[in-house]
Amino acid sequence: MGEIRSSLSKISLDYSYYFFLIGDYEINTPINSFFNDNFKKIGSDIGENAVIVRRTDKSRIERELNDIYTNISINTDLNKIAKFFKKAFEHENKPGLLIMNRHPSQLLVDSKIAYISFAALEKTYPDKNELLRDIVGLAQNNDYTIFKKTATKRKIVDGISISINLGVLSINFDLK
Repeated sequence: MGEIRSSLSKISLDYSYYFFLIGDYEINTPINSFFNDNFKKIGSDIGENAVIVRRTDKSRIERELNDIYTNISINTDLNKIAKFFKKAFEHENKPGLLIMNRHPSQLLVDSKIAYISFAALEKTYPDKNELLRDIVGLAQNNDYTIFKKTATKRKIVDGISISINLGVLSINFDLK
């Protein structure tokens, strides 16, 4: 399902996957055009158990996500997720796809979160139909192909397993 929303509070808590287009993705590049031109198709193809969200306000969704990061960084149980958010939002205007298996307001220690920069998607997916198939595969079948293609290096930082390559970060996804 594709939703254009101005606030996280207007997004249902009941989806299995949340895909957020974040950063400045209005610049005319092939990957930006893919998401802008195919937004409704992506929303339809991922099905009713997932949602792709783009903002109406220039950066409100990003501010709300950053506020969630600030609030969870106080909670020691969610410390590794706070570290993840800090890393993902270091380059605030860098466009990317933020993927979560829970609503941002419902994050738990085992929440699955990934950030893939549009630069990584652009390099990995010259065929945008293949990207669409991999997004749909994740949303409908928990198929992690999109991560396997974009995240080829694994680092351990403070006991956290983070997959990194070309602006790709993921936490709690088992990519083996």
